[in-house]
Amino acid sequence: MDPKELEELKVQVVKLLETLQTRVDICVNSGMLDQDSEIYNHIYDLIEDTKEITSPAELAEIINKSKVVETNIDRWLSTKGQTTVSLSWPYIEE
Repeated sequence: MDPKELEELKVQVVKLLETLQTRVDICVNSGMLDQDSEIYNHIYDLIEDTKEITSPAELAEIINKSKVVETNIDRWLSTKGQTTVSLSWPYIEE
């Protein structure tokens, strides 16, 4: 994978993580979650980690971790009677 393609994928992953962060922000603002929650901090860390990666394998690992976080958020929101939209994560060949 060329460096330009990796950078484009990193930007895409950061945008998807920011979408997850927005979901959590909505929950915080409606009193469903505390801003200092583990989920909020984990998403923030994933965003920062994504900006620092240098290889497709590292990006694939971030994507896999992000999918787990998204699933956990979706499950939790469904227990509160809220629906969510699945995000389309890029596929990285390792």
